[in-house]
Amino acid sequence: MATSMNKLKSLLLLHGQTVRFISKAQCRDLLRRQCVGKRCSSTNVTQATGDRYDLLGAVCLERKPIIVQKKTEIEEKYNTMIRQIENEHSLLSDHELRHKEDLLYAEKSKEDDFEETEIDGTRQTALDREDIWESEAKAFITADTITEADKTDDRRSIERKLDEKLILIVKQKLGNTEKWILPQSSWVSGESMRETANRALKSSCGEEIEPVFYGNAPCGFYKYNYPKTVDKETRGSKIFFFKAKYKEGEVTINKDNVIDYLWVTKTELIDYLNRDYYRSVDQFILDL
Repeated sequence: MATSMNKLKSLLLLHGQTVRFISKAQCRDLLRRQCVGKRCSSTNVTQATGDRYDLLGAVCLERKPIIVQKKTEIEEKYNTMIRQIENEHSLLSDHELRHKEDLLYAEKSKEDDFEETEIDGTRQTALDREDIWESEAKAFITADTITEADKTDDRRSIERKLDEKLILIVKQKLGNTEKWILPQSSWVSGESMRETANRALKSSCGEEIEPVFYGNAPCGFYKYNYPKTVDKETRGSKIFFFKAKYKEGEVTINKDNVIDYLWVTKTELIDYLNRDYYRSVDQFILDL
């Protein structure tokens, strides 16, 4: 017991605590915790050594909608209700007040003693302005929201689905296989994961393309294990996804590791991505 007490005193002094008299049960409990902690630390080191993963950074590059998105049924109903409420509780506009003045002037002009001035003869009524606005509206030609890329289903063009969000995906060489994925690259010591994601985009899709990253924190994560036939020291890969907005530039793929690229909508992603990979990506792509 004397040996145990000496160990305990050394432990307490090591942590800067005052040595006080404690019971035998408390002594045994503290020593047991110390031994268990050592065993756990040893086990964790062994597990960490056997479960090493390659780290990769990937970018989810989004082209935002160019035109207003079509309203859903509930949005249409809400919009109609709000307009009705505003119409019932709003004050008269300048145009409506002008129309009331025109009606009063028309009634006054019917009187026998009414004398029309030169200014009154050239005045423009509210109805005259409505006729002008109507003719301007008829002459206005709206731009076609269906582009040539939509008509030909050219998914390499960024000029498609103007009312929807588009996501850039690439067909990349992964070992002996080719997979549709978000642009990705292996992490290099000394750079942040966001820098890795930016390098992945530039190295696979060209230097011309300009992204705007949403911060330095990843928005998603995906992990997979390598097949047993692959002879590597690491067990698999851990991919950290970063979201970015497309600013400008043309995609010019690096043919050394990228075969093809596409701009697809969120609903089209499932046609290209691996199912498990898609589940991870779908969690951070919003329908906005």
